This record gives sequence, C-alpha cells and structure tokens, in this order.
Amino acid sequence: MPKKSRGITRLKRQNRGKVLKLAALGQATSRVELAEKANLSKMAVSNIVSEMIGHRILADTAEQHTPVIGRNPIRVQLASAAPKIVGVLIQHNSCQTVLCSLSLQILRTHEIRFAELTDKALIQIVCRGIDALLRDGNPRIAGIGVGCFGPIDANRGVILNPPDFYGIQNVPIVSILKGIYHLPVHLDNLCRGAALAENYIGLGRTYKDFIFLGITYSLGSGFVLNGNLLKGANGLTHEIGHVSIDYRGPLCSCGNRGCIRLYSSTTAIVKRIREETGLDYTFEEACRNARKPAIDRILREALNKLAFLMLNYANLFAPDVIVIGLEGSLLPQRYLKMLESTINSKKASQSSHRIRVLYPYLKEKSTLLGSACNILDPIFCGLLPLY
Repeated sequence: MPKKSRGITRLKRQNRGKVLKLAALGQATSRVELAEKANLSKMAVSNIVSEMIGHRILADTAEQHTPVIGRNPIRVQLASAAPKIVGVLIQHNSCQTVLCSLSLQILRTHEIRFAELTDKALIQIVCRGIDALLRDGNPRIAGIGVGCFGPIDANRGVILNPPDFYGIQNVPIVSILKGIYHLPVHLDNLCRGAALAENYIGLGRTYKDFIFLGITYSLGSGFVLNGNLLKGANGLTHEIGHVSIDYRGPLCSCGNRGCIRLYSSTTAIVKRIREETGLDYTFEEACRNARKPAIDRILREALNKLAFLMLNYANLFAPDVIVIGLEGSLLPQRYLKMLESTINSKKASQSSHRIRVLYPYLKEKSTLLGSACNILDPIFCGLLPLY
C-alpha cells in the first residue's frame, strides 16, 4: 500500500476511534456533539456513525426534545449487540477476569485464588478464568486486555520478572493467548490500566493530570498527563517500586539498594510490624488497628518516606491529584491527609496549585476494569479497528 494511502487509512481509523470513545463513554450523545468534540465535520461524523450502526456497534435512540426551533437531534449510544471486551487481572495470589461492554459496564466476573504457581499453571488459570466468562452465550469479543504487575514488556507482550512471584519470568502471555483464542491481546502494567480506567470513567472526568500509585506487596504507578496515559516507545513500564531513596539502604531483589518498596510496600510494613510488635497482622488488619501507637508510628514512617518520593514526581509533573490505590485504599483517611500535607508543604510551587491525595473513584474496581482498558485503549486510539 502506498505511503499516502496508509496515512489516510490510519487517519480514518483514528477518527472512528475518537467517535466511538465519545459515544461509548457518554461524552457526546448526538452527531452534532460528536462532531464538535471530535473536531470533525458533521459529514465525516455522520458517515462514521452510519458505518458503526451498520456493524451493530452504535445505535440511534429516541429524539432529544430541545427548545430550539427545528428538528430535534437523535441520540447516539452504544448498541446492545456491540462487541464486548475481556479483562484479565493477575495479582500476587489471584487471577480475576471480567467481561464488560465498551462503556466499561461490568457484565460478568470470575476469580481464582492460588498460593503457588508455575509458568504453565499461570496460563491454565488465566484460560479457566476467560472460559468461565464465555461459557454462557457467545458474545462478540473485540479482544482481551491483561494487567499484571511489572516488570513487563508491553510491546512484546511478555511478563518479565516480577519480584517475589514464585520465580515466574519471561512468560510470553500475549502470544500464548492469541494462539488459544484467536483474538487481539494487549498486556500492560496493572497500575497503568487502573490509571486508564480512572481517566475514562473516574477521576479523569474532573482532573486531566494525575498519578495513580498502587500500594501492595510492591509499588506501581500510572501517569495521566493532559488526559493521556504516559507511555514509552519501548513498551517497558515505569517501575516506581524500584526507585531508590537511599543508596546505602538494604539490598533489593532488583540488585539496587534502598528501593522504596523495601520501606513502603505492604510486605515491608507488615514485616516491620511483626518484628517490632510480635503482631502477625495482614495489611488490612494493620489499617483497622492503626490507632495503636506502635502501628500508627510504623505506618507514618513508611508513608513519610513515600511522601518524599512522591514529592519528586510532584515537582516533575505538577499533577492535580495523586491517587492511592490497590491495598493503599485501605489506609484510613488521615494518612492520605498526612501525605497531602507533606507533599504540598515541601513542593517547589507551594503558593499555588495544591495537589490532592485521594482514593480511587472506582475503588477496588479500578484495577479490574483497568485490565479491560488495556484492550479498550488501542480500540479508542484507532489502533485496533472493530471492522
């Protein structure tokens, strides 16, 4: 195909993705609104909408009654027969799968928990979860999104070497799932997926610049700047858990010293509680008992180190919000206020632009829906056409 033709085809796909995103997420409900928000001509939008109606992706609904003289605009929305997407969320001790619409409405979920794992068992568990969603009926599936903690290579679709994950490494999960299901499959870090979900239907509706910080047995992050997820061209995800805050600190499994995960992850916190108090708490139990002086002190010290790490990102990116997710959302509100106060009192631009520290709008659903967003994002960007 000539270079010019390829460029035209790519532009058409991008325009279709724009229109689909606006309609699916309810950001525009008429052809006029779609044209305005997509910055396209009314004729172009009318043609795209007609195509999508013909492919049972969009549907016209009843006319909107307006006080303006003339014909009332017809609403456009996602068709009930539109393709669905599958999300796979791989965490340290569980695999959750979700079937949802292109508007991120959850239709079905399934969860499998485990205490040990091998490369082969991981694939078997993922397939069992996907099969459980597709067992009843045969919906049109546009693709499968996979979210996992890093390090991962999103471009190659490979789970590289996540720390403390049963020795699993270099699993080409994307090519394996493509071979089994004959569907498009995209892999990304679970925190970047959560940031996408928040961007589409959560905090992103109010804030254009935010950092999603996931606290669990390690730390993960996703950066949304000017309404767009920050991604590198090489497909490697940012590993915030392996940012060193003390070059003389303890040795991390990555080979560096003083990584933040050694101080502020849930694993580090519960280990320290056990060593200093003898209490064998889970992180959730620690949060429930945070009024105890010893536990409060340990939590404050861990989060104070985290605050100074986030201060660096606050000075670099000046986000509107830092979102504390995963198990971090179990922390009592006063600790988020402490983080917010520390960051704002120390950042370079103290006199303006106050950064808020919030729980995820989508709560515990942010990471699960985020896994589905890893396939939804290329659809909305026009990289994965539906027809």
